[in-house]
Amino acid sequence: MNNTFIIKYIKDTSKKYRHFVLIFFWFALPMVGVTQATIPLSKALTLVENTNLELQIEKRMVEYQNALVHTAYDIPATEFNANVGQINSQLFDTEFSVNQFFALPKVYKNGKKWLQKQVEIQKSDYAINYKNIQKLLEEYYVDYTYYSYLKQILLRQDSLLNLVSERTSLKVEKGETDRLEILAAQQQQTQNTLQINNVERELHQLNLQIMRILQLDSGERPEILPLENLNVENNISFPKIDQHPIVQKAQNELEAAKAAEMYQKSLMLPTFSLGYSNISFNGASDEQKVFSAKDRFHIGQIGMQIPLYRSALLSKVKAIKMMEDIHSERVAMETKSLQSASMIYLENRKNMMSSIDIFRSDQLTASEAAIQLIKQKYIAGDIDFMEFTILSNNFINARKDYVELLRAFHLNEINLKYLQK
Repeated sequence: MNNTFIIKYIKDTSKKYRHFVLIFFWFALPMVGVTQATIPLSKALTLVENTNLELQIEKRMVEYQNALVHTAYDIPATEFNANVGQINSQLFDTEFSVNQFFALPKVYKNGKKWLQKQVEIQKSDYAINYKNIQKLLEEYYVDYTYYSYLKQILLRQDSLLNLVSERTSLKVEKGETDRLEILAAQQQQTQNTLQINNVERELHQLNLQIMRILQLDSGERPEILPLENLNVENNISFPKIDQHPIVQKAQNELEAAKAAEMYQKSLMLPTFSLGYSNISFNGASDEQKVFSAKDRFHIGQIGMQIPLYRSALLSKVKAIKMMEDIHSERVAMETKSLQSASMIYLENRKNMMSSIDIFRSDQLTASEAAIQLIKQKYIAGDIDFMEFTILSNNFINARKDYVELLRAFHLNEINLKYLQK
């Protein structure tokens, strides 16, 4: 886009809308000449759930924890026994028996509830990780946009420094100044070039980070966001903190501790056993009736095991109750922490919007007009090298401050946005 055309268009625009036109052309510059394939933020946020390896592992962990729920009904193995020998007399006898131990249904039910709560905790971990990755992705996109805009500002400054360098070289040739002035101009150009190189490195690193999160080819690059579009969600007055995954996880851990207490208490209940034996009896009975190996006798058995020594179980229940208190305090702590954070972000939004309004109403329009005026005066010889450098740097820095403010605003909005999810 030709700068001469931009300036001419600005001059022909009514004064009422001139500052909006200035803002548009200034921030449209990073989008000029872009041919590389880009990934919009909306697409990236959708892709990350299916492409990010960390989230895939978290999903598998949820599936694993869910599979463990079925282990609650872990009934002990059935016992089979066979006895052969002189069981009842000097004659050879055989005995076959089967025994089964089991707990009351309440024990298995409570164990299942505890395992189900573990699943909910794992789901909360996934939700927290998913939210953090999405939040990080949005922050990277904002930073990528910020450095793209900053690069254009530095390139604009580089064009001004080129003008200074050319004018200074001509003055040296004419003997109107010494070489100190041209050395100073070259030093400024070198510093500005170093800043441009640093910004390009930041852009490259951010691109790699975003592609790493998305597990995509680094040949693509993020889409540059409309940084000047504040896009404030006015409905965020005070986020629903109790629905935040961090609070939900703390609540799930509290519920899991309560379920663990009920399970440990149920382990104090008696367990039962059922048995059956089939035995032979060779020889004569008291009634003088003679039996052989073909004659079988049946015996049924029922038993009950009561944990008389409960000190270990009672100590475990006591420890779990302590953990319940800890998790209860954690729920309150996380809730209060997120509420405090939301108040800070809302206050930051208010203050930054006020500063942005000041920039948009006065400083941006004034800085663009001033840069053009300074440039004209320098070419005409009305101001010298030092005056041009100081004045132009002041107004260029105003643009840098504005872009930095927009970056801070959007990062603040991201923090506020993810507090309500």
